[in-house]
Amino acid sequence: MSRKSQLFWIFHSGEPLHLDPGNNRPMRAMNLANVLVARGHRVLLWSADFDHISKRFRNRADEPIEVEPGLEIRLVPSTGYRRNIGFGRLLDHAVLGFNLGRRIRQLPDLPDVAFVGYPPIETAYVSTRYLRARGVPVLLDVKDQWPVIFSAGLPGPLRPLADLLLYPYAWFAKKTMRSATAISAMAEGFLDWTLRYSDRERTDLDRAYPLTTEVGKIDAAELREAAEWWDHQGLGEDGQHRVYFVGSFSSAFDFGPVREAAQRAAADEVDLKFVLCGDGGNFAQVKSSMAGLDNIVFPGWIDRPKIEVLATRSLAAIAPYRDLADFRLSIPNKVVDSMALGVPMLTPLKGEVARLIEDHEIGIRYREYVEDPGPNLYEAIATLIEDPELQRRFAGNARDLYSARFAFDRVYGELADQLEQMGAGTVPKSDKEIERARYEQRARNALAANPDSATGAAEDALPLSLREPYDVYAAEITAAISDKRAKALEIGAGTGIYSELILKTGAHLVATDISASALEVLQKRMSAYPSLETRVVDMESLPFSDGEFDLVCSAGSLSYGDNEIVMKGIYRVLKPGGRFVCVDSLNHNPIYRLNRWIQYLRGQRTHS
Repeated sequence: MSRKSQLFWIFHSGEPLHLDPGNNRPMRAMNLANVLVARGHRVLLWSADFDHISKRFRNRADEPIEVEPGLEIRLVPSTGYRRNIGFGRLLDHAVLGFNLGRRIRQLPDLPDVAFVGYPPIETAYVSTRYLRARGVPVLLDVKDQWPVIFSAGLPGPLRPLADLLLYPYAWFAKKTMRSATAISAMAEGFLDWTLRYSDRERTDLDRAYPLTTEVGKIDAAELREAAEWWDHQGLGEDGQHRVYFVGSFSSAFDFGPVREAAQRAAADEVDLKFVLCGDGGNFAQVKSSMAGLDNIVFPGWIDRPKIEVLATRSLAAIAPYRDLADFRLSIPNKVVDSMALGVPMLTPLKGEVARLIEDHEIGIRYREYVEDPGPNLYEAIATLIEDPELQRRFAGNARDLYSARFAFDRVYGELADQLEQMGAGTVPKSDKEIERARYEQRARNALAANPDSATGAAEDALPLSLREPYDVYAAEITAAISDKRAKALEIGAGTGIYSELILKTGAHLVATDISASALEVLQKRMSAYPSLETRVVDMESLPFSDGEFDLVCSAGSLSYGDNEIVMKGIYRVLKPGGRFVCVDSLNHNPIYRLNRWIQYLRGQRTHS
């Protein structure tokens, strides 16, 4: 099936950015970009000039980088930082968000759709708000619980103070989440948290797309070379029991249980080797803590061919994540990678990963603390050594689960499908369409709660301070009808808050709205009035004859249309001498402005 070429903006959210399109590390932004380009689309990927992992500048800011035809990268300058937690990082992200905002405003062309990584909060806020204000649909990809994770790790008495200090970030975070057209996340638990935190109702567009990695793309020559490399490291196919770790040595991991397991294995004279591969800020500290243990080796950073060969020569993979809330809600890439490689997983994680292990038998959850139930890491490894059939079953289950739920082509194919649909205009873009979707949902809820009469559906009662103009409006529309043969048009009737006032005069009312479900509620509520007619109508295109109505009225709806177009249509359909009555604050009244602004901040109304 041919696809219309679209322009996508992808806002990269902090994972290592490799400019080689053939790199096989599990990078969500680059993987998605490559899939979209392969489908014939154009992708502009935004990222920081400062590399979060190496803590170095790439020094290519403001220089468009064409990775391949259809894929361009633009790097945004910032101040950089030395520590992951500290004022320097906050300053860096603030400057990064400011500079990103300036640069995206300079481009002449808007994208058809945007995929925005979250965090950082600052760049996600700037890009999401800018694009949605211009009718561009945004899929916000949430991968961390910022800013909640910063206070969650503190002792209970300090959390209220931390929450107070972090309040501005919480405000920006929730505003960003509410402004997005849709939310994606790494797992259902993460998606549920995001929707609760931002007080969003879930829609069909809010979906979980797990982290995943591509396998089977390494050619035979590379695998042979990798196998020879491992042979030279003394880790050949010799029947030795091995468990391995591949990743960045960071504060996210606790290698204490690994050290204890290695000490137990050495004391019991078990032929077991721990292969810890990678680099990172905590590498020297971890290596120092393992001093004197000959059954632990540190090969350094290894490429994908070496990872795949190591997996075939190992008993299991270790994912020693600390038991933090964001890890419990997600399925980290190391867990997915072990499934892709068909290797049993050993991890202390609870939550989503623990459920995978229990439901699908893909490994063993070892206890992180003495008081936790279950085996420690050494006992978990010993179980696999003593029961080769169990190890093989776990490995087979892991491969099957990857194919069923985490396969690279499936995950990124479905994600690309959704972005294409959003870019093609199958989701609301304009404020008018967003409001239609909102009123449709509200009306459907009313119909579901009261399918026979939908009573109580039109309970949009205004506070007393805002009611007086609407009371005047109600009096004016009834006074405007002096003859029961009069014909009235109500624009934006909704569920009929004011419709009955006209119907009680005996006049014929044509109640219009862009929400079919809202009009269905109105029909059920006003079923006793034979003079009611309802029609789904866009106020900017009134399908009525010239001079057809004695009265045209509208309450609080005209701001969703183009004023010049709407007014020309209203005057056209009015009879000579007919009346037009409307109430709409048009943002002049300061109380109305404050009320609308509060509702806007809460995500309860659009900007218009």
